[in-house]
Amino acid sequence: TTINNTYDVNSNLLRTTSTINSNGNEIKTRYKYPIDYANVPLAPIPATDEAHDIAALQINNIVNVPVEVNNSIVKGGVEYITGGKLNYFENLKLEKILELEVNSLINSNSFNFSTINTSGFLSDNRYKEKIFFSKYDNKGNPLEVKQADGITTSYVWGHNNQYLIAKVVNATYQDITNT
Repeated sequence: TTINNTYDVNSNLLRTTSTINSNGNEIKTRYKYPIDYANVPLAPIPATDEAHDIAALQINNIVNVPVEVNNSIVKGGVEYITGGKLNYFENLKLEKILELEVNSLINSNSFNFSTINTSGFLSDNRYKEKIFFSKYDNKGNPLEVKQADGITTSYVWGHNNQYLIAKVVNATYQDITNT
């Protein structure tokens, strides 16, 4: 199997990976980064909109974290979306992960890739929240993560918050720090 990677000539960021499966169909993964979103005037956009968080990533030169990752298959010359992930940020940290709910192949022409315009951040409405990062420590390590199914996982970091020493499933961070 040969995997072809395409990189951006200016930023050297990975843009696409592709391979041909045993049926002769191309399997692709497409990456979109903070620098791929237009710089639009933020004043008319509500401060809570993701456009402000992407602008903050750009301003702070945090450009190598994917905002959107899409998987697709090309069959008979037509590209179909098979999956995707959308990352939301807050205070320069990952806030939540949304995953694309795909019940059948989605023609790429009817899929709304994420974008920013004067209305704010827009994405396909088939993305659903799967993970929410509710607490971080002062080093940026996650302390509490909530799954869409309601399960909360908490983390304890040691040695000056450098090493993970405990992962506790089905407990809030407050539960484990108050014991």
